Amino acid sequence: MFPIMRNFFDHFGESFNILFDNFDETFAENYGYEETADEIIFSLEMPGFNKEAISVLLEGNRLKISAERKSKNGSRKIDRAFILPSSVDIKKIESEYKDGVLIIKAKKLEEEKFKGVKIVVN
Repeated sequence: MFPIMRNFFDHFGESFNILFDNFDETFAENYGYEETADEIIFSLEMPGFNKEAISVLLEGNRLKISAERKSKNGSRKIDRAFILPSSVDIKKIESEYKDGVLIIKAKKLEEEKFKGVKIVVN
């Protein structure tokens, strides 16, 4: 093969691999929501991230998840937010990152606390 053509196809193949490496990471992200009698569970697929690069922050009733990673092929950033229902006990939220999946479990308030407090109208 001519040297110019070989160089073109080598470069094309390299670009093709980078494109599909990023394609998998960008479009493979899935997230889920499950509610049981005792808790609400959020899951977010985040393959290839280090646990230290993941931030989970609660602002009011909004659960914000962000992460960033850099590699030789570029960088990737995730920003997601979930609104928590008022039935969640914000003091009892746990998270775990394992096998590329972030799982956040939010315990629900006891029913009598969830019902609220009656306010007398004067």
